[in-house]
Amino acid sequence: MIYKVYADNESFNSIELNSGLNIVLGVKTETSNDNDTMNGVGKTTLLEIIDFCLGSKIDKNSYLKKINEIKDWTFSIEMDFFNSIFTISRSIEYPNKIYIEGNIDDLPVVPEKENEKYYFKLNDWKKYLGSYLFDLNSHSDFSPSFRSLISYFIRKRSESFITPFEHYSKQLNWDVQVNNAYLLGLNWECASNFQIIKENLKEINKSLKKFDKTTLGEMETKKINLENELFTKNENLSSFKIHKNYNEIENHVNQLSDELSYLSNSNMILKRKLDKYLESISTEVSPKNDLLNNLYQEINDMFNLKAKKTLNEVKMFHDNLIKNRKSFLNVEILQIKDEIKNNEKLIEEKGNERSKLMKILDTHNALDEFKLLQEQIYDDKIKLNEIKSYIDEFNEIKQNKKDINSKKNILKEKNELEYEVNRDSWEESIRLFDENTKFLYGLSGELIIDLKEAYDFKINFPKNDSRGISKMEIFCYDLMLLEKNSKERNIDFLIHDSEIFSDVDSRQVAKALQLVQNKCNKYNLQYIFTLNSDELEKIKLELPDDLKIDEYIKLELFDNLPNKHLLGFVFD
Repeated sequence: MIYKVYADNESFNSIELNSGLNIVLGVKTETSNDNDTMNGVGKTTLLEIIDFCLGSKIDKNSYLKKINEIKDWTFSIEMDFFNSIFTISRSIEYPNKIYIEGNIDDLPVVPEKENEKYYFKLNDWKKYLGSYLFDLNSHSDFSPSFRSLISYFIRKRSESFITPFEHYSKQLNWDVQVNNAYLLGLNWECASNFQIIKENLKEINKSLKKFDKTTLGEMETKKINLENELFTKNENLSSFKIHKNYNEIENHVNQLSDELSYLSNSNMILKRKLDKYLESISTEVSPKNDLLNNLYQEINDMFNLKAKKTLNEVKMFHDNLIKNRKSFLNVEILQIKDEIKNNEKLIEEKGNERSKLMKILDTHNALDEFKLLQEQIYDDKIKLNEIKSYIDEFNEIKQNKKDINSKKNILKEKNELEYEVNRDSWEESIRLFDENTKFLYGLSGELIIDLKEAYDFKINFPKNDSRGISKMEIFCYDLMLLEKNSKERNIDFLIHDSEIFSDVDSRQVAKALQLVQNKCNKYNLQYIFTLNSDELEKIKLELPDDLKIDEYIKLELFDNLPNKHLLGFVFD
């Protein structure tokens, strides 16, 4: 139970609380004008402060962090904690230390000490609150958490009034499953294990995506074909012959090929030259005598030569010239023929030598080719191992998926058994919810818990045809949670912002307040809620005479009086 809320700044309007109804009222005064509003007086801020002292997250986007004027304030609440009343203090500036005052000896764990003050680190504080209020002893992944559980008992923002089973709009499904199961008396571990399985399947399906482009059959075919190819290459490698002088022989063959090419070209040139010489010899003959006589007479008539050779002398000279020319050509022809013959002999010898060497190269292989074949085999082995690993990984993932699905089926069976084992507990939740709806509407409301992968929660509510009715679903559900868990655990307070009664007919609000007052009186519970004065006046008309609602107003916050706002000033 919470007894007091205050701050270390005198402008703050502190509030003292009791069991039963506790109203934080936003008051619209007679002097208020159109610019005054009850929405900024601090009703929701008070709920934020209580939640802040109970370990809510605070960062630059947090509600309280945005109010610059309170950045050095410390807020405190007085509350029950391990069978004693303790004062709990937390500052905006240093939110990671929760200072605690009271009988420290009553605590199961002694807090740390600093400057004669005792404190818990934030995470430890949340752990001990969870242990005290909800008997929490598990802090693993996908287990109930104090901060999630307490948020069903402190609904302070519009997004927490959408559905009974969620306390904020982005709450993860596993969190909804686990924490509602815990509060309703179901086996929350089944819900947690289902979430673990779900996460594992999610990872497996993510891993299987890389196999989308190929099938197991295609991979097996690639493996077999590569194994065959590798076998053939290994056979070739085992029969591979390498001549110890392979490179020298190969170089000599190349040299012989060059020489044969040179000799062949030389002979071709020589043969052309021989043909020309043979042709010249055949055309070299002495001119006829009558031609010489005519030529000589023409020259004598033209030049009137005084000194001139006789015609016989000229003819003799010419004959000697042709004779010498033929003699020269015959000598050249003999030399060319001889050179051609020598070249042909060399061509034959070198050709034979080259042929022998080529036969050696044909029956042996080069070292480079051997290395290349080795490299190909090595690369193929790597590819084969990759394919085998690929197949093994695929088969392992598929087997893991089968195993997980098998575990999932076993877990379903276990959950069905646990469902029966915990029947008394969750049946009580359903009965209490039904009692609440009957009190408000005279009709049964159905809290339905179906077994699917884990649990499927839903509500069939009477006259569920308006937004206001959906708020009453939340009210009946939360009150049921409070009553049930107060009997089994130490949570004994429920806090609602005025949003819980928005759009709700004043008659139903009056009924709701009667219901919660009856429960609080019967089980010593505490209900803290905020309301605006104009709504309260409507509700009063519907309340029985014995319920003096004004007696439960613990704090009035006035719209046009800044010092009567919660913080003592107006903020944006």
